[in-house]
Amino acid sequence: KIHHKFDNGPADVHTNIDLDRSKTWSFFVYMPRFFAYWTGISPVIHFLSRGEYRFARRVAEGMLVYYAVIGAACYWDFLFGFAYLIAPHLEDVVFFGGISYMWDCYVETRDPLNQYINSVTILDGHDNIWNE
Repeated sequence: KIHHKFDNGPADVHTNIDLDRSKTWSFFVYMPRFFAYWTGISPVIHFLSRGEYRFARRVAEGMLVYYAVIGAACYWDFLFGFAYLIAPHLEDVVFFGGISYMWDCYVETRDPLNQYINSVTILDGHDNIWNE
């Protein structure tokens, strides 16, 4: 409903089409954008701005439950909550943010929204991940 619908274009909440991936700083500019996406903040804002209140409510409710579980676990035992819930969440942001940053790494300067160029497609690859 968000990322694949907009194919990494300007309306995508974690687009990287505007970044120069030959510059290291671009990755550090991108990661807060991806963090907002992964934590659910930018999807809620996106849905609200487009008047899609049902989707915004569903994402916000999911966030509320998810972060309530994290809060309860940290209240019960902070070390457990941090080690099993917060740290893996932050690791996910870095891991999947890095993949996302490089997945859409090619941009045709004359047609930056050309989805046939701005995404990596591997044909006859050796890895089959979730039958994608």
